[in-house]
Amino acid sequence: WAARVGGKASVTVLGNKFPPLLDVQRTFYTAAAVAGIHGAGLGNVLFCRPGTHVIEVACQQPHCHYFAHASMALDFQYWFVPLTPRHAHLLRFVEPPEEELLGVVQDVAEEVAAAANAADKPVS
Repeated sequence: WAARVGGKASVTVLGNKFPPLLDVQRTFYTAAAVAGIHGAGLGNVLFCRPGTHVIEVACQQPHCHYFAHASMALDFQYWFVPLTPRHAHLLRFVEPPEEELLGVVQDVAEEVAAAANAADKPVS
């Protein structure tokens, strides 16, 4: 990610052990892009600024596009990566389609880099 945006970016991964809420709020507020699996953890995008890129990896059914509407309402740039098989929301572990996910990440990185270069400021 950092290489794709000219070395100006950093990546923060939040896993099973979340930091305190204030740190989570700060992390999401300063993010240029957020990627996550469809679910409650992605709800932290509420802390993001307008214009933030949100990549949701979710099942293909329309009911799984929770963050599409929220992204539109909050002025985020929404990206969707569909999981296979069709009923992936019933699985305990999922594997996103690597080529499609990396393609979306590359597109987002290019857009973030272009915006950062236009503003000439570092991004996270």
